[in-house]
Amino acid sequence: MMVSIPAPHSPWTAAPQYQNSFNATKAPRDPNFNVHGKDKHWLIRQAKTPMTNSSVQFLDDAFRKRSVFSFLEYFLFFVHATL
Repeated sequence: MMVSIPAPHSPWTAAPQYQNSFNATKAPRDPNFNVHGKDKHWLIRQAKTPMTNSSVQFLDDAFRKRSVFSFLEYFLFFVHATL
């Protein structure tokens, strides 16, 4: 048996039943979010900090659109089918 699920990268197409489930969800904002630091990898240090509002909005939109529940449905279907 082979199971193939959507990857968590673009085009971020959520299952129809979840299209509007995470409208207020944002990417996690830990203390290192959008902060420049000398202790970070050299490639990360090259980034524009802080990110522009449009970049943060894009990040939040991408985070929101991931079809997490779709994966859960696949997983539960697979577990149920193998019992």
